Amino acid sequence: MKYKTWRGYNKTRMTYLPDHHRANTKGCVYEHILVMEEELGRPVVRPEVIHHIDEDQSNNAPENLMLFSDDFKHSQYHVKLRAFNACGNDSFRKCLICKEYDDTNNMISDRHFYVHAECRKQKTKGVIRTREQRSGEYFRRKARKELFYNLPILPIGPPNEECKRLLDELLSTM
Repeated sequence: MKYKTWRGYNKTRMTYLPDHHRANTKGCVYEHILVMEEELGRPVVRPEVIHHIDEDQSNNAPENLMLFSDDFKHSQYHVKLRAFNACGNDSFRKCLICKEYDDTNNMISDRHFYVHAECRKQKTKGVIRTREQRSGEYFRRKARKELFYNLPILPIGPPNEECKRLLDELLSTM
């Protein structure tokens, strides 16, 4: 009897293998792991990743499964596959700002992302701000300080006409 997990994998309820090295906390093993191990004739160790070629996680046929040595190579495969499907060249990368694919020689590398120099100029428009300013906290703090330091000093004692006028002014500015 099979059911699908939240990720879309077929999970076999009857495959209860608590001693299996890839068993989850309930002692169950994903079907694609068992199929790949049977096909290879050896266990699939932990850093290895199994990829579904047609990206249908319910299709666990041996010819649909592909083994990667680690997750980095698997994610790089997906990056190249998306680029190839979008523009026909697997070495192109997507600009983070304009979302167009281009040669990496025409782009600036921002750690793991690529950006066109023109897109970066248009996005920032020459304004360099701190992280605090980008989050808006800078402006909120500035407004609080201005409000605090610009408060009028009210006289102590029973309210008179001058005190009422100052309070009305204060409330009208807020």
